[in-house]
Amino acid sequence: MPLGHNINSMFHQWFDKQWFDKPFRMILASHAAVFAVAIAVFHQQIPSLIILSLILAGVATLTVYKLEWGIAALFAELFANSHGHLIYGFVGGQQVGLRMAVFGGLMSGYLLSLILRRTRLPKIDQRLLSFVPLGLAAIYGLAIGWQTHGMAAIADGNGYFYLLAIFPITSVRWTNERRHIILQTLSAGAIWMVIVTLGLFFIFSHVPLFKLGSTYMFIRDTRTGELTQQVGNLFRVFLPGQFSIVVFLLIVIAMMPLRLWRTNRWLVLGTISTLTASLAISLSRSFWLGLIAGLGSLLPLAIIVFRPTLKEAIKSVLTAGVGMLAGFIVIILLVLAPLPGSGSRSLSELTGIFAERSTGFSGAAIDSRWKLLDPLWTLIKEKPITGHGFGQTVTFVTDDPRIRAEQPDGHYETYSLEWGWLELWLKMGIVAPLAFIYLISYQAWMLWKQRQNAGWLAIGLIASLVFLVVTHIFSPYLNHPLGLGLLLFVVAFLKEEKVEIDKSLEEQPLEKRRFSPLVHVPQPLTSKINHH
Repeated sequence: MPLGHNINSMFHQWFDKQWFDKPFRMILASHAAVFAVAIAVFHQQIPSLIILSLILAGVATLTVYKLEWGIAALFAELFANSHGHLIYGFVGGQQVGLRMAVFGGLMSGYLLSLILRRTRLPKIDQRLLSFVPLGLAAIYGLAIGWQTHGMAAIADGNGYFYLLAIFPITSVRWTNERRHIILQTLSAGAIWMVIVTLGLFFIFSHVPLFKLGSTYMFIRDTRTGELTQQVGNLFRVFLPGQFSIVVFLLIVIAMMPLRLWRTNRWLVLGTISTLTASLAISLSRSFWLGLIAGLGSLLPLAIIVFRPTLKEAIKSVLTAGVGMLAGFIVIILLVLAPLPGSGSRSLSELTGIFAERSTGFSGAAIDSRWKLLDPLWTLIKEKPITGHGFGQTVTFVTDDPRIRAEQPDGHYETYSLEWGWLELWLKMGIVAPLAFIYLISYQAWMLWKQRQNAGWLAIGLIASLVFLVVTHIFSPYLNHPLGLGLLLFVVAFLKEEKVEIDKSLEEQPLEKRRFSPLVHVPQPLTSKINHH
């Protein structure tokens, strides 16, 4: 019994240090500080540009000092924000935002490091080469788009410049300690998204709406998210940055076979429940479908990797299931919390919203998607091989009341399209979706080959890639830094080409390898746990 107790205490520490160690606390505090500064300089041009300049210089300095820290700053901003405009200003009539400042700081710091010979250009290995077809497709789409549509092509395709981060990322030798840091950028970003989501949901559920105009304007104008009134004081809180919540949730659930329910049950359940609550509040069908697909791929992968007994498998599924169900209890507590001056809310109204969202397949947004499909497909068939280039618009008729208010006939022209995979085909030709399929397949296969070093992380990232592929069907993420950033993030966990899978971790004592982000529980130890 003492042996079993000691082992379980060890795993409790391991889970805590894996996700919520010092880097997590520092990054989370930085998110809170940046958010506070963003509120302070909101709609103030000169202060905003000064802050952005300081951030750019700070990230560049950090990158020169330690390249992996600059990359961590890149992922920290990515996982905690939606469109990257939490702080923004205008230079020469063009909007520049926080994400551009951080990216610019990383790339300028990287170039300076190359000049100073503090780092070297990356070796040509398969991790880098796997991005070449996609990079060529993006360059091609920008070139023909520029010829046909001018500046609209840059406005449409500028998200692909984010792929340039592959060079500093592949210039780093990713040790487990460095991977540990960027994993905690993920957990910190996801938890910050949880705080913002649940905080906004609680505020808009209890504070009279006439007092929330400035809050609504801040969330809208910084493009942090959408706040949509459903019924009474109940609001949908959708943040594109909730993407990181799904990725973190899938990886945490992938850890269930490590028997996390034994001594750190409450930490695990609390993490899963708050992540689930935030995704439920998003009312995003695209996220929900992607999550279901990710979980569907996770189950057989976990069985193959961990080979659990039936009892262990049931306990793992039940723990994850209870945590996700508890997420809805969190929502109920937030809604029904009795506060003075709160508007009327009821449990039936809340359940009605979720029932309609999960079973209803009508509404302005869905109708618009279907009405977009025919004219989009017609344009694809005109140039199925070469595509039309970035900036290509599609005109269709929509019943969206916001558009009808401006265009009574409902005709709407846009280059921001909802059918993600078809948009790639339209603008970059057939090469683009094939390039993405190749890149994602390569990453998934390499992760699978490395599963003996980190079974839980390998299958969690594979499930995240499945989530990305499915979500992109209905909501475009692979043309946005959020989706492209996940592909870049995975690179840090791939072995270089022609390098044997590192088995040194398996030869280390458990005391040294328990905190590694690339560790699974060896079978002999699993047997000991079962006998105690």
